[in-house]
Amino acid sequence: MKLRGTYLLFLIFIGFLVKSQTQSVYAKFWVKEKEILLRWAPSSKAVFDAGVKNGYKITRTDNTGNTVVVAEAIKPYEKNNEAWNSILKAKDGAVLAVSVLYDMVSLASDPKKKQEQQMMVYNMMLLSCNFDSEIAKACGLFFSDKNIDNSKTYTYKISINTMPQSSLSIQVNANVLSKHPVINNLQAWLRNKNVKLRWKAATYKQDFTAYNIERSEDSINYTIINKSPIILMASEFEKKKEDIYYLDTFPKTKQKYYYRIRGLNHFGELSEPSNVVAGIGYEPLRSFPVFDTIHTVKNLTVYMRWRMADKSENAYPKSYFISRAMKDAGPYEIIHQSNTSYEFTDVNPKPVNFYKVGVISYGGDTLQSYSYMALINDTIPPLPPTGLKAKVDAKGNVTLTWDKNAEPDVQGYKIFRSNALHEEFVQINNEFAREPKYQDKLNLKTLSKKVYYCVNATDKRFNNSELSKPVEVKRPDTIAPEKPIINNLQLKPNGILIEWINSNSEDVKYYVLYRQPENSQTEEKLKEWQAKDTLKFYLDTNLMMGAGYRYKLVVSDEDDNISISNNPYIRYETGYRKKLTTVKYSVDRTAKTVTLNWEYNYPKSEIEKYIIYRCKKGGALTIIKTLPGTANSFVDKTLFMGNIYEYRIKPVFTNGAEGIISDGVEVEY
Repeated sequence: MKLRGTYLLFLIFIGFLVKSQTQSVYAKFWVKEKEILLRWAPSSKAVFDAGVKNGYKITRTDNTGNTVVVAEAIKPYEKNNEAWNSILKAKDGAVLAVSVLYDMVSLASDPKKKQEQQMMVYNMMLLSCNFDSEIAKACGLFFSDKNIDNSKTYTYKISINTMPQSSLSIQVNANVLSKHPVINNLQAWLRNKNVKLRWKAATYKQDFTAYNIERSEDSINYTIINKSPIILMASEFEKKKEDIYYLDTFPKTKQKYYYRIRGLNHFGELSEPSNVVAGIGYEPLRSFPVFDTIHTVKNLTVYMRWRMADKSENAYPKSYFISRAMKDAGPYEIIHQSNTSYEFTDVNPKPVNFYKVGVISYGGDTLQSYSYMALINDTIPPLPPTGLKAKVDAKGNVTLTWDKNAEPDVQGYKIFRSNALHEEFVQINNEFAREPKYQDKLNLKTLSKKVYYCVNATDKRFNNSELSKPVEVKRPDTIAPEKPIINNLQLKPNGILIEWINSNSEDVKYYVLYRQPENSQTEEKLKEWQAKDTLKFYLDTNLMMGAGYRYKLVVSDEDDNISISNNPYIRYETGYRKKLTTVKYSVDRTAKTVTLNWEYNYPKSEIEKYIIYRCKKGGALTIIKTLPGTANSFVDKTLFMGNIYEYRIKPVFTNGAEGIISDGVEVEY
């Protein structure tokens, strides 16, 4: 066998995690249910030859200290035996293994080249063992221990007979089943009929020695497409290479294909499939799209037909599209797209149109034709503007705004004004309003209270739209409404009655009634109401007897102009004060007394005295005691057992006013 070409560095031993101290043997294990697989690789051809000659001895010690010899002398199969013949027929890699085992390789005569070639062939033989456990077993580098207990931990010692220095030990926890990592970094790049696959194989260098690539048309049934396992190879100048690339050609175009990969470990077992990538192959476009014809129809529409410059490529694009612009330089917008037709009619053309036909390939490439111009004589006016609004301030400054027209050829807007809807609207701007906004100034010295605005749009061919819907604007009112008049304040037993004459102004909006106690700067709002309620009087009941009050009305119109009524004064004094209501009592029959307690919500300085009344039930009230105004209790000691007494209390004020006598309090003594 002759070996030629660039020297390749095969990363054969990456992933063998266990090695001997002398680095003579590298090994790895794989745990299954009721089985432990062992794989090892000598570090040189000389060590390999020693193993072939003397065989490998494997002993096993479990975690209880029990040691057994599980293999006495593992050697390669004998030359030309039935097992080898069977493997040679089924597996391509077996030929290389047999050639190395039995020195069937033709090497160079130069010692240095001979050594390099010998190492190369040896590494390739080890690589074939990585791909298939049967080849590894035939080469004496594989052992399956099926007499295990998955609840135990084992230590395996692998050594070459007569070479104890080559031994190494591997500790295996049989309770932890081995499993492959998930491959999730497969990527794909599509171009014409080809797909380039890439994955970062260095991520899985401890787990896989090679990969199979699988392809499917339905994402369900996959077939391996590589003739031999794919490995991470690097030249002597690419020792840090991490990625594997694979280029495939789609069997058919316009058919979607799915790809995935599966890792191959050192025991020849395949991993679960990776993530899936997919793509569609397509014929490359070598020409570009062109218009066959393009012309206007009745000055209303534009008809166009197209094809590829090379007619044989008409079916190659994924889709065709028509784009349009009002200027040759653009911007263009797509107005039609199809993957079946080769003609189109633009039923809504602009006055000036530039058209391009474009194609999108199955690979996402875009090609476009040169532009073609088509003109339409525009006689269609824009639509009337919408959304007209108006704001006016107190000085009569009006700001008009409206929605901008969607037509791209609108050159401006005209503004119209009228004092009444039945009158003619007159244009008030000499130049077009380019934006949907306009400022106007109203004359406030006029009797008309309202004014109306509307606008229209004009395109570049001076076609005018109809007028917009008018908007009403009320001229600002700076005149205050007529003052209301409070014409009567009356004392009532339960309060003060306020009566007034409302304002005669037509635009009155609401009223507010205020009260101001004497010796106070604070006004209290009593009531607020709309003018439509036509209220003319109000009874104020929340008052302090003996206090003086002023009242006023404030009236406001629709423009928030206000007027204030007169501000009359009245003193709330009826000669009576409110009834004393909180009287409590307690009876002490041992001391022969009845005690009264009360509270009265008036300043003690205003109360001159309290008069205490008493009677037997059903009898006439008589005064039994007069107390000073500072008192709030009374003890009655003039009582007789077996009677029911009724008590009442009346306060008397320093200004001569009297409180209403309290309700009777019955006490059983």
